[in-house]
Amino acid sequence: MIELRDISLTFRDVPVFASLSLSFDAGSICGIIGPSGAGKSMLLNIITGSVHPQSGQVLLGGLPLPAHATRARARAIAACNGARPGNPHDTVREFLLLARMPHKKFLSPFSDYDYQVVDDYLDAFGLRDFANETLGGLSGCTLRKAGLAHAFIGEPDVLLLDDPTSGLDMSSIAQMQRALSRFTMRGKRIAVAASNDLNFIAQTADRAILLSRGAVALDATPEALDAAIIKKYFNADVLVSRNIYNGKPEFHLFPAT
Repeated sequence: MIELRDISLTFRDVPVFASLSLSFDAGSICGIIGPSGAGKSMLLNIITGSVHPQSGQVLLGGLPLPAHATRARARAIAACNGARPGNPHDTVREFLLLARMPHKKFLSPFSDYDYQVVDDYLDAFGLRDFANETLGGLSGCTLRKAGLAHAFIGEPDVLLLDDPTSGLDMSSIAQMQRALSRFTMRGKRIAVAASNDLNFIAQTADRAILLSRGAVALDATPEALDAAIIKKYFNADVLVSRNIYNGKPEFHLFPAT
């Protein structure tokens, strides 16, 4: 479990969070939503430990984040924020295999299991045909999928995705949804996705956390999101329908006039 306890943060003299407390339980896909500047990405950075709040703490498995050794934290938490990989000359397979480094024993080769996990996610994200292509030669969508697959392949306890649908086509979004469901289905892992794509969150997440003005404005299932909430916090008029397959809400902007 991940717990944020009384987090307060000011960034560039702008208050971001004030005594924010949240917990994330294993076996769930949690969506972080909110208007621009609400702190969605910052929240993920606090969980990874790359941003340090002025007060409060992050607990991983009941222990403060700094109490965990660096290698243990790398095994426990993986994040994908859309940053481009550092070496464009690596092949897709080489890049993905690097995600298994926190699990590899010192001076030992990668295991058969490491290679199997990579193969599984090459298939899950439709990357099999690109396995021997260099990262620098990939299209934007395919490179984005490689970055997402890299985060999954580490098999962390906590998977953090920042704006995960950015740059993806419809079939790739569906691949990611299936991968997220498989990732959390055994009830031992947590997935947290911060996104401006409300329809993706509504259709994918088990829980939606709406951030506004440094606090949690709503913490509920996606079914609780309605036109009034979207209008109040996103200043957008929407029509809300229900997906005929799962009953979850879908948001439709009114056409421009």
